[in-house]
Amino acid sequence: MAPPQREQHRLTGSYQGADGVFGRLRSGPAMLVVEPQHFLAADEVAVALVRVHGEHQGRHLDISAIHAYVVRDGRIVESRTYFEDSRVMDRFIG
Repeated sequence: MAPPQREQHRLTGSYQGADGVFGRLRSGPAMLVVEPQHFLAADEVAVALVRVHGEHQGRHLDISAIHAYVVRDGRIVESRTYFEDSRVMDRFIG
């Protein structure tokens, strides 16, 4: 069985440091609220199950997501976000 194709959208990419990450987020939707639902952690991995709400240019967003982090020496060294439906997120951010 072939592995599934990885979906790409406007937020996909590598960002270095706080300026890179937060700079990219600031260029996105004006109002985004992330509500943590559950947290899981083991060794160097932490996962947050969240609900994301937002408004942008008359569009509304209400979607589940998973934020996965790798933490070393008390710092996040890798972060990935998996949306319930990336097509919904793509339509929201335009």
